[in-house]
Amino acid sequence: MKHRNTVRKVEFIGKHPEFETGKEYSYVEYSNGIHNATGKKVPPSTIKQRLYRKSFCETKDLRTVEENIKGPRRGLGFDGQRRAEIQSSSRLDNKQERMMAKWLKVKL
Repeated sequence: MKHRNTVRKVEFIGKHPEFETGKEYSYVEYSNGIHNATGKKVPPSTIKQRLYRKSFCETKDLRTVEENIKGPRRGLGFDGQRRAEIQSSSRLDNKQERMMAKWLKVKL
């Protein structure tokens, strides 16, 4: 059984200017390394959430919050373009859309 006050260290695999592949680092060390490399602060709690149940840390886990939001797979309403698309989408505003929605729910 693990003790409560032991520091969890996670092995790093990848390329980063502050970390070496194969060495283990704590959440605080990862947070400080990101701050030293980019100048932007990432809290240790964010690192902890990203590495939860992972046996090793990859380069993609060490992105800043801004990079994580603007990443290639992020289209969930975080950027302005996607937010505008969601706001301009149909909300069953006219009579034809409401009637079509009603009849599409009927079983054949």
